[in-house]
Formats: sequence, C-alpha cells, structure tokens
Amino acid sequence: MTRALFLAASLSCSTCFAFAQELSDADRAAIGAAVDAFGEAMEAEDHNVIAQTVPPRMLAHMAARAGVEVEAVRAALIAEMEKLSGQAVIAEYRIDEDGMTVGQFEDGLPYALLPTETIVQMDGKQVQVRSETLALQDADAWYLVRVSDPQQVTMLREVYPGFTDVEFAPSATEVIY
Repeated sequence: MTRALFLAASLSCSTCFAFAQELSDADRAAIGAAVDAFGEAMEAEDHNVIAQTVPPRMLAHMAARAGVEVEAVRAALIAEMEKLSGQAVIAEYRIDEDGMTVGQFEDGLPYALLPTETIVQMDGKQVQVRSETLALQDADAWYLVRVSDPQQVTMLREVYPGFTDVEFAPSATEVIY
C-alpha cells in the first residue's frame, strides 16, 4: 500500500481522556460528510481533496519541522500521492461509521475511531488491510487521520497531547490472492 495515500488518507487536545456516551447529531453528520468526501476523493483519485483531510495543526507541525510554509507541505503531499498512485490500485475503501467508538477529552473535545477496510491491488496481489481511522475535531471541523502507522501516531501525539494515553488498534494485513 502506498505510504502517501495512507499518510494523506488518513494525515484532541487536553491531558485526560474519558469515553463519551454519544456525539451530537451535528457531529455525527459532520463525520459522515468527511467520510463520504474522503471516499469519493479516494475513488476519483482526487489527491487535492485527500490532502485536505489532514488536520491544519498537523500540517502546521510538518511545515514548522521542515521550515517551509503549510502550502508547500500540502503540495508535497499531493505530489507524492500522484507519484505513488500508479504503484497500487485501491480496489475498495470502506469506513464503518456504524462501528465507530467515541471518545472525549476532559475539556469536552470529542473524537471517534472508525473501523476501516482497504483492499489494494499491487504486484499482482490483492491485499486486505483492516485498521482504524481517527475522526478528530479541530477548529470546528472534522478531519480524518490514519492511526495504524507508528510515525503518524507519534506526530498525532506531538500535536494533540491528549492522545498520549489513547491506544490505537494495530492494523491487520492479509493477502487475499
């Protein structure tokens, strides 16, 4: 699976975490809209839209580390996705909103973990990856972050320290044929 597709596919803030009972209807609708937009972008290979799912604070963090402007980071993500998109074909991509687990930090900021299944065709094989996608609220908008990559999780925890004690399920990969 191409690293850039997962990074973007996927690329909140207090110190304590507690489970939330429910998300508001508006938050559920916003997560659903983010998931739908992302799924459509994946199907259309619209790398610009995919790159927009990365939370602004994470983009700013990457830019600060690299010593460049945020738009340069976004452009680099898009260019990398375009370069790598020919190496693997995403045959299926599903995020299970019904299976979402909801969490909330002490300050009330909510997030959700959504079971995700990706089927990728590469090198004559079909590979199924089961993982989680994090939906997090940042600046009154919902963003999606892949949390199966250790480097991505490290950056997430640097930018959003409230995730330090949150455990993310490891991804499971299976060659289908």
